[in-house]
Amino acid sequence: MMFLHLIILGLICVTEISAVAEDTLKEIFLSMINDCQIQEKGTRDDSVSVLAGKIETPEAKCLVTCIYETLGILSKGVVKKPSFMQAGKMIFKGDPEKMKIVSKTVDTCKSIAGERCQQGANFHKCVVDTYAANGVMLDMRVVQLFILSAICLYKVSAVSQDNVKEIFMSMLTDCKVQENGTDDDMAGVLVVNFKAPTVKCMVACMYESFGILKKGTFKKNAFMQGSKTIFQGDPEKMRISAIVADKCNGISGERCEQATNLFLCVHNSYSANGVNLAEYVV
Repeated sequence: MMFLHLIILGLICVTEISAVAEDTLKEIFLSMINDCQIQEKGTRDDSVSVLAGKIETPEAKCLVTCIYETLGILSKGVVKKPSFMQAGKMIFKGDPEKMKIVSKTVDTCKSIAGERCQQGANFHKCVVDTYAANGVMLDMRVVQLFILSAICLYKVSAVSQDNVKEIFMSMLTDCKVQENGTDDDMAGVLVVNFKAPTVKCMVACMYESFGILKKGTFKKNAFMQGSKTIFQGDPEKMRISAIVADKCNGISGERCEQATNLFLCVHNSYSANGVNLAEYVV
């Protein structure tokens, strides 16, 4: 299976980058995580931790190392710059300015050495930190685009409510950075106080990260997948989620205003059906 992933990634790297659908990248990435979880004898919680950016346990460190090895970026303890550049080309759609940062990042981090799993974890931290220092939120662009889809591919009952809340807060923190927000803006999102323009844009960022809003279009399938994760697949709450999605679909407007109005519609529609969202994600 690992060899198949390498072939698929190789084919993607030699095709027109813009022709590679984000869903295709998600599918490949998630399949790699599942296989690495098995190879490293990890658990679903380890995979969720990696997706949430928390590489702390020995298993999580080995899992992230396995992913880098599968991508061909780490090979017998050596960082392979061409493979790193190819991955960057996929992730950033070949954007010239971003590719300069990709090159700078690998040059900064390529000398990191050590025991296999610790090296992989340290390399990952260096990559994330170097991208961030250059204004690129790697976790927002790559990892967090996959979080809900990844969880929904797992057995839903195996994902704890604490995991869901942890991921939600991690995404909110990254959206705060992306939208130049503050801790007060984060609090505004959590208490549904959307007076500040930055708070509204953080809400838009969240919906875009979940895949629920894409270029101003409401994606019902992504909304239902997110609901399945949040409500642990509860049939009655999924029925209510479908009602909420149909009621709130069609809301339009300027990016941040649209997202805020969508959030309020969703929040109020769930409340009208006896569901308090705050109990599940905050």
